[in-house]
Amino acid sequence: MCASLMHVEIDLAFAFLRLAVSESYFEATTRAVEAVERAIFTHRTVMRHVQKMPRELHRERRGLESAAGKLLEAIVSAEGQFQILRGSFRREMVMAGSPRVKSIRWPITKGEAC
Repeated sequence: MCASLMHVEIDLAFAFLRLAVSESYFEATTRAVEAVERAIFTHRTVMRHVQKMPRELHRERRGLESAAGKLLEAIVSAEGQFQILRGSFRREMVMAGSPRVKSIRWPITKGEAC
């Protein structure tokens, strides 16, 4: 996979994260989690391809590693925002007496994003 295509993939992953944050504000939890999972998958895919790149392409590798690092930071940040939203969302659900409170799962952790 060429470096410019991987940069496009990273840009798309950032778009998924923006979508996830928007969806979470509208309580579309499932869609938000799916969007973050796509960003995580993209990060893993890009890093796998970067590791396979020839050493001679060190400039491209550094650029992709930097972009992938920023993506990982954004994934972790989005997960933190979800935790904050989840807490207030859960409080609202508990106060409303909703039976859905226990079924909401946030599978994204820092370990899973790597």
